[in-house]
Amino acid sequence: MDKTEELYSEEPAFENQPELLKKYYRPVSYRISKYLESLIGKKPYFGDLRVRIKNLETVWFAIKTPLGYLPVFPVGKVYGKFNSEKNDIELDPSLFPELDSPLRRTLRKYGVEIPDAKRVFGEELIHSVQKKQGAIRNYMNNYGERAVEYIEGAAAYISDKLFGETGIYKTYKEKFKRLAQQIGLRKAFAGA
Repeated sequence: MDKTEELYSEEPAFENQPELLKKYYRPVSYRISKYLESLIGKKPYFGDLRVRIKNLETVWFAIKTPLGYLPVFPVGKVYGKFNSEKNDIELDPSLFPELDSPLRRTLRKYGVEIPDAKRVFGEELIHSVQKKQGAIRNYMNNYGERAVEYIEGAAAYISDKLFGETGIYKTYKEKFKRLAQQIGLRKAFAGA
C-alpha cells in the first residue's frame, strides 16, 4: 500500500455526497493532521467518523401573527456540528456552492456570513481530535459551564492558523489564547 492509499484508507464514512465531501475533506485533513501531529505528537485518526451533509438550524427573525410566528429573514446559521456521542460530523448544504442551495442564496441576500466549507469541516475534525484526546472531558471537568468557550475557542484558534483568521468565536479564541500563553498550547489544547 502506498502513502496515498494509506491516507485514504483512514477516511471517514461519507454517508451522502461522498465525492463532494472527499474534495473538501482531503486537503483539510492533511493540514490538520500535519499541524496536530506536531502539537500533540501523533497523527490524528479520522477513519472512525461518519460525515454527512444535512440541513442544520437556521435562526430567523420572525413576526408574531394571530396564527403564530412568521419567519421573515435569516439572522444566524449553524453550519457544522460534531456529535461526540455518535462520532459524526454534520455539515449544512449551504456551505457548498456546488449544491446551489436556495438557503445559501437567501443567507447571502440578507447578509448572513457563510464561512468557507473547508474551515467549518476543519473545526469539526478538530473537535473529533479533542474528544479522542480527552480534551472535551478535561474542559468539562476544569471549566464546567464555561467549557464550551474553550472547546470552541481551541478549534477556532487552530482553524485561524490553518485556514485564515475570521471573527468566528472571537471572544472564545481570546480566552483560549490567554490560556495557551499561560500554560502552553499543547496543555491548553488538551484541556488542562
